[in-house]
Amino acid sequence: MSEMSAPRVLYLNPTADLYGASRCLLNLLAQRAPLGWTAEVILPAHGALEDALREIAVPTHIVPNLTVARKELLGLRGLASLAATLLPSTRAVARIAHAMRADIIHTNSTVVLSGAFAARLAHKPHVWHVREITAASSRLWRWYGPLMLRTSQRVLCVSHAAADQFAAFPHHERTQIIYDGFDPARSEYLPGRAHARQSFGLPSDALVVGSMGYLNPRKGADALIEALARVKAGYAGKVVALIAGKPYPGYEGYVEGLRARVERLSLTGDVVFTGFIRDVARFYAAIDLFALPTHEPEGFGLTLLEAAAAGLPALATGLGGAREVIEDGVTGTLIPLGATAALTAALAEAMLALGRDPARRRAMGAAARRRALAQFSLAQTIDQTQRLYESLIEPPDGATAPADVVHATSAFAQRRETVVARQFTDDVTRRDS
Repeated sequence: MSEMSAPRVLYLNPTADLYGASRCLLNLLAQRAPLGWTAEVILPAHGALEDALREIAVPTHIVPNLTVARKELLGLRGLASLAATLLPSTRAVARIAHAMRADIIHTNSTVVLSGAFAARLAHKPHVWHVREITAASSRLWRWYGPLMLRTSQRVLCVSHAAADQFAAFPHHERTQIIYDGFDPARSEYLPGRAHARQSFGLPSDALVVGSMGYLNPRKGADALIEALARVKAGYAGKVVALIAGKPYPGYEGYVEGLRARVERLSLTGDVVFTGFIRDVARFYAAIDLFALPTHEPEGFGLTLLEAAAAGLPALATGLGGAREVIEDGVTGTLIPLGATAALTAALAEAMLALGRDPARRRAMGAAARRRALAQFSLAQTIDQTQRLYESLIEPPDGATAPADVVHATSAFAQRRETVVARQFTDDVTRRDS
């Protein structure tokens, strides 16, 4: 380890947006300052994440040819394109790691390849962060999963569901599970519910079901729209779907199809598309139920936690990480996966049940908030991540670390305990207030 008071970590992120992996990274790095933890981030383009990182004094580097394995690149031509970018992007990442004297290279998504090879080139430990579940849908997983394990000192998984996809491979013991913690403040909207609804043009007395995230076929916005049509036929009052997010790159046509579906089902005025929202607390304040009816498993589901922190029950397909976040029947409802029609029918039934029972809806929302604060705190994530970093920069067994390194690691550990205790106290104060 270089002479410093805490690890220097170079992160690679697949996008410059503020969804999923980006928001989790931002939550983590926003808490690093009291620990003296040094971080720099590589992005493939300029964007909102770059601006947000600048606000918390985290330097960024733009590497336009960063090797990111998108689904559309998995054909023969796409693979050739990936191969062409791998060597130059690996060298670029290694140069940045050398310049910042990085101790660890941390790749923040399964789909970024450059970090693992740059870590080999720079002789640095590599952490590969797995936020996706790809084993069931990718024929390439049989070699990609083992590659991740071979090229990493630790494969960090956001859920047991994410870790399970490595179970059959050699070196699967390198996997480690750390849940993504959340910042409760992101779900606190001081102007209140009425103001939030007014800002979106929503009726004050409507049942509002919200969904947030990238708009692509796997997220299930189509199922929510179809379910809304069923609910309208059986619900006495006004019901609205509030859908937040922008199309995933390359899926603009999917969003046009969603709008056409709204018109075909005569739901114009009953479905509100907000586009990207940065002040997510306003979104959560405006809704009564949160829905994540995915067609494929999600690695975790940070939006489920944020909704829980806002005191909202969630309705989600019983796949992947959602089964670890939601306690079925207590903090929300897990919907069985089926063909689109079956998923839609089950979602509509769950929406009607909770829509007609405000008392149960409030009780489930309160239980969801208590569980989220107790089991998925950002303080826990920070503590476990820092312990991981410490384990990777410790000297080999039998070796003796220099005195300055021993002092630095000890000081880092002491600051960690102080900051984690402060974060825990803040979370408890928010919960009890």
